[in-house]
Parts: sequence; C-alpha cells; structure tokens
Amino acid sequence: MRPRNGFSRRDWFQATLAGMTAAQLASGAQISSKAEASKLAMPGLYRGRVVAVHNPATITSGQFGAEAIHQTIYKGMTQLTGAPDLRSAWKQFVGPGDVVGIKVNPV
Repeated sequence: MRPRNGFSRRDWFQATLAGMTAAQLASGAQISSKAEASKLAMPGLYRGRVVAVHNPATITSGQFGAEAIHQTIYKGMTQLTGAPDLRSAWKQFVGPGDVVGIKVNPV
C-alpha cells in the first residue's frame, strides 16, 4: 500500500542506497578487531589448499565403518598438514582449552 504522498519506505531505501557509493557503504563496516590476531584467522593456515579423500568402506550396508572413518580422517588431515600423525595434525588447529563444535551435513 502506497502512502498518500506516493513515496513509501521501500522507495526511500532504494533511493538512499542508489545514491550511496561503495566507499560510503563500506565506511560503516568493521575494519579492525579488538581480538588478538590468530594463526587460525582467515585465510587460515593452508590458504586455498584442498584435500579430497574418499573411502567407500566408511558406510557399508547402511552401517558406519569406524576403522574406515578413522583411516579417512587420518589420511585427509595428514595430507593437508604434512604432519607425521593425526595428533600432530589436529594440534595445528586446536589446543588445550578450545571448545570444538562439529556440524554434520547429512547431504
């Protein structure tokens, strides 16, 4: 529904944003943080590096294969980091006192 003057909030926002330059829009963006810099901050330890691992034995007849899953994670983490073992590989990303959350994507 348009107000009597023919100028709605949507019209105002569109006109305002169209008139702003990219620099004006970016000036309100956060450009620094009070948090200490971390080796894990973007872009991360292995910028642009991708390791793909596949093991068909991770699920067999609808059942998870724990050993196959362990081997797959071991292979992926050691290939990514170049670490000699899984413990050393994980230590590059987490340390004592860190809280780790795991998000599962069932797709």
